[in-house]
Amino acid sequence: MWWIYALLSAFFAALTAIFAKAG
Repeated sequence: MWWIYALLSAFFAALTAIFAKAG
């Protein structure tokens, strides 16, 4: 189930970008 890992990776990448902008 590689797609689950792909979704999680994209999700955490988005969170990182958001926190980077906020921080």
